[in-house]
Amino acid sequence: MEALAFSGVNSSSYRGITDNLGILQAAAIVSIEQIEIETELKQGIIIESLTNAPWNVIEQTGQDIIYKRKGAATSLIEGIIGESQARGFGGIVKVLTIERAKEFYQNVGFRETDYSRELIVTEYTANTVLSEIKQRRQLQPLD
Repeated sequence: MEALAFSGVNSSSYRGITDNLGILQAAAIVSIEQIEIETELKQGIIIESLTNAPWNVIEQTGQDIIYKRKGAATSLIEGIIGESQARGFGGIVKVLTIERAKEFYQNVGFRETDYSRELIVTEYTANTVLSEIKQRRQLQPLD
């Protein structure tokens, strides 16, 4: 699979990643809002929901192997952080997550806040997060 293209440099509440065939691989519902960071309100993007496409897991005919495309959700997050920077928000992105997804977001580079379901990338960590995503992609290209 080739690198996925980020679609959605507009203010709508949907962002998606497609593969080189134009097939949707991950999607997110987002909003632009004021986000509290250490008692200060700053403009940023909130990821309200993010999901991989259900067809992202394919059983290989005649084999017991399940092939799963990897990297779509991470590429989508990379695009959303980049959009936050392009809009002048400094890369600020907040996610409201469920417990079982928390580790994924932390592995990408989101950090916990004082609120239980909330993880954040700040203007101080955004460039580091983007750099680490690019380094991981070089070590393990997208499927």
